[in-house]
Amino acid sequence: MTDFEKAIINACEEVYPNSPLSCCFFHFGQSIYRQIQSAGFQAAYNDPDDRSLKVYTHIMLALAFVPLAEVPRIFSLLENDAPEDLSPIFEYFEKNYVLGVIARGRKRGNLHNIVL
Repeated sequence: MTDFEKAIINACEEVYPNSPLSCCFFHFGQSIYRQIQSAGFQAAYNDPDDRSLKVYTHIMLALAFVPLAEVPRIFSLLENDAPEDLSPIFEYFEKNYVLGVIARGRKRGNLHNIVL
């Protein structure tokens, strides 16, 4: 298990090419929050009177626990329900986590099938 640092992921895949690689859920949340900050939504995220961005973010994070085959459909429902001004966050999430960045021929999965 690792965070979302590309150098660490690449090194692990190079040294252990046949081993499954998992990324940390905490760091997953951090990567989304960093995107919220860079898109200029930090004040909206922390607004105690309007929690909609925080709710949408938490639902996006919960997609990590949905069966992989269902993620695109559920993400689409969520995106269609979200306010238009959140589209930069949804575009980032879709590109990096729903469609999945394919690295070295392997698409990353989610946490649904992990047995605790």
